[in-house]
Amino acid sequence: NKKSGILKETCVGCGVCAQICPKQAITVEVR
Repeated sequence: NKKSGILKETCVGCGVCAQICPKQAITVEVR
């Protein structure tokens, strides 16, 4: 679960993450 945590955390404050999970990145920014 190390990769999952890193991906999720990176999505919280990262633009490149949009390529891996744009929905999650947007949801986190909106909140």
